[in-house]
Amino acid sequence: MSAMVNTNQDLWNEGIPVSAPIPPSLFPLVAYVTVSVGLVAAGLFAVQKRGTPLTEQLTLALPASIMLGVGSVFTFLSVGIYV
Repeated sequence: MSAMVNTNQDLWNEGIPVSAPIPPSLFPLVAYVTVSVGLVAAGLFAVQKRGTPLTEQLTLALPASIMLGVGSVFTFLSVGIYV
């Protein structure tokens, strides 16, 4: 029965290397699309009227910041800076 139990070392040795869920050849395209969408959302956020409700502001600000963040990570990945 003890032969059936894997130790941590056995599990480590049998491990599969981590690979990207998106092929590296698509990194520049993903970076371009996410940064573009983020800039459009940020632009729409910037031109809102003064009395816009907070919920409406957040519906543009949150996606803009998320898309710009993801876009900057994919920009780094596409030029070879693996963060």
